[in-house]
Amino acid sequence: IDDVTGFPEILDGRVKTLHPKVHGGLLFRRDLQEHVDTVKKMDIQPIDVVCVNLYEFEKALKAGKPMEDMIEALQIYFSRANAWTPLWVTLKTGIAATFITFFTGLFAAARVMRLPSGKKAVADSILTLPIVLPPTVVGFVLLLLFSRNRLLGKTLNLAFGVVIPGTWAACVIAAVVISFPLMYRNTRAAFEQMDVTMIYAARTLGLSEWEIFWKISVPNALPGIASGTVLAFARAIGEYGATSMFAGNILGKTSTISQQIAVQMGNDNGLIAGFWSILIVAISVCVVFLMNRFSGRMNFPGRWG
Repeated sequence: IDDVTGFPEILDGRVKTLHPKVHGGLLFRRDLQEHVDTVKKMDIQPIDVVCVNLYEFEKALKAGKPMEDMIEALQIYFSRANAWTPLWVTLKTGIAATFITFFTGLFAAARVMRLPSGKKAVADSILTLPIVLPPTVVGFVLLLLFSRNRLLGKTLNLAFGVVIPGTWAACVIAAVVISFPLMYRNTRAAFEQMDVTMIYAARTLGLSEWEIFWKISVPNALPGIASGTVLAFARAIGEYGATSMFAGNILGKTSTISQQIAVQMGNDNGLIAGFWSILIVAISVCVVFLMNRFSGRMNFPGRWG
């Protein structure tokens, strides 16, 4: 891909009309040459034209200096404005979604535990549904719910002037819905493994249900809660399908690492897609390692080792 950096903003809009394969100021090298004459007629000269082309790297491999050229190409690519925004959007989406998921999953698990068996089965099925549905289906449902032509979306728009689809808030909502079942299921399983006699004893001592929840239930279920929190965060930062349907792919606004991987592969740019893939794998490995490390330091009675 040829990154035509330094062009005035007007060129970005005008070049896009020349060829359908132009994306946000990025043109394929094979398409650039045929537009040189057209660009010259505009009397606009490029300040810099740099090559970040997969085919050039194949030539570099044969030349025996692939690593230097790849590193240079990555430096050039990530020196662009908004080049790193997918990372920041991904991280802040994951953090915000995990914060919401933590409390909603915690209280949903505690509430469902107190329901009769029949209602518990229904509630559990509904709350677990997003994890078994294709993410694109979840995104489609969210798009219908928050569309300005639907009741919820229209109410938000008329009452507060808020439009959710295509915004960062849509990224967070999609990540919350997709990652919520992981937090809910892990927390509920942890609550179910508790010794219920401790709760009965706390009630006889006069503790309120709120105090029992925070002082007895949560501390004893902490390994499961921590596991659910970390898994929910990992799932939130890796979300793709629902986010693409509901929030779109707007660089600097809603474009995440997962979306950039798909975009770069669609643009034949395997180097950048590979870089983002390695980065998201590294983040995920660190998250799982921290989860295991945190859980391993909790020496609860009855645990192996």
